[in-house]
Amino acid sequence: MRRKEGEDCNTSSKTRACWPGWCGRCKCRAHFAAGQYATARRDFKDLEVGGIYRREAQWFGMLAEMTLPGADKNTWVNTLQRIRKDPKHPYQKAAETLWKQVGNRDK
Repeated sequence: MRRKEGEDCNTSSKTRACWPGWCGRCKCRAHFAAGQYATARRDFKDLEVGGIYRREAQWFGMLAEMTLPGADKNTWVNTLQRIRKDPKHPYQKAAETLWKQVGNRDK
């Protein structure tokens, strides 16, 4: 069954995209994997609004934003802080690891 653009699929694989009729999640991941971070960030922002992938979108959207030239560091640092302080966030441990690597560079 072909999905409408933006609808989520049930694809659980991180390497396989639904096809045909890319869902919003798979489209975001494809842009991210291809290094198209500005497009990925825009699409992840749409997924952050709600739904079952909002936390995944928050994490990968922040990672994409970190790569963008001229990105506001305060924006992604605040997002990273929110994720690492949320024990229920699925990327909390990854956020803690990332914070140890980049969070205190300026201090």
